[in-house]
Amino acid sequence: MCIRDSKNRNAMLTQGYDPPDQVVITLLTGPVMHKPQGIDEKSAALKHQGYYCKSCLRSLKKSANPLRGWDAAVFCFYTGYYFCEQCHDRTQLSVIPARVVQDWDFSEHMVSSLSHTFLDIHRCQTPMLCVSAINPALYDKVWLLRMVRELRVELTALNAVGLRCNCLLYTSPSPRDS
Repeated sequence: MCIRDSKNRNAMLTQGYDPPDQVVITLLTGPVMHKPQGIDEKSAALKHQGYYCKSCLRSLKKSANPLRGWDAAVFCFYTGYYFCEQCHDRTQLSVIPARVVQDWDFSEHMVSSLSHTFLDIHRCQTPMLCVSAINPALYDKVWLLRMVRELRVELTALNAVGLRCNCLLYTSPSPRDS
């Protein structure tokens, strides 16, 4: 999914955010991102990232105050990258789809402005992931999910029977029957 797609870009622009053209966000199936703990892990992650914001490509600089460290670099739990304070204002929260599919975790986490807009655009449209293909063990952990799957299998079987039996076919009432 590329944000250069005109429909999605227009939706982002109406929300007041104009991301750079070269930014591409992949959809949902990556690993769960965990925030690096401690200044050494954060420094290593920023080194791996090249010390720049993943959205606007601004340089991320270490604070002059050694106690503050990398305060200007803010972690996004959706992408797993660090962003500058202009691209990540620390107030936008969202449910992370990978956490739902892997751990059935619906808690909200801090995400960058770009990720928040992307997740808002794709929220509640249609199911995007096949849980049985990505994490079939989730059915063993979540009773409700297992019950819904069993009901869907039963309904599919009933539909097959209903299509073979003329007595179960639904016919709409004619206007004269009213």
